[in-house]
Amino acid sequence: MSLKIINKEDLTEFVASLQNQYEVTGPVARENKFVFARIADPAQLRLDYSTTILPPKKTFLPQAETLFKFEMSGDFAAQPVFDPQPRVLFGAHTCDIHALKLLDGAFKKDYRDAHYFSRRDHTLIVGIECLTPCDEFSFCKSMGTLSATDGYDLHLTDLGS
Repeated sequence: MSLKIINKEDLTEFVASLQNQYEVTGPVARENKFVFARIADPAQLRLDYSTTILPPKKTFLPQAETLFKFEMSGDFAAQPVFDPQPRVLFGAHTCDIHALKLLDGAFKKDYRDAHYFSRRDHTLIVGIECLTPCDEFSFCKSMGTLSATDGYDLHLTDLGS
């Protein structure tokens, strides 16, 4: 593992550079709540969020998707449709990283979900180290998910000023 320091004022530029090659999803403010959504402008990214009403798993499990295309002329044939769009899931809390690792295990246990892994294999995860639980109702500390040692491609820790 290598350690690098990025200044907070350079983070917006870093996210913008990712957008040149990837679809970037992260926590954004919606009214008085936070959701994981596609980032159109790097200034939308809110890493100071507590919890979100829409979790980062929706990056891999969208509410609607095309799974197959059917050819009805001649021989009936169904072709799977995959989504190979390169993505970055930016700003996942450590508890979310643990949850995504559980999803990975569930979707490859008996019958590997090719559609889930098509997205998962094309997604980089940028995690955020949670130095304290999000609120008094969070149980991440007691469940051992307040910190993560794997399950991400890049992990950020706020070092203050």
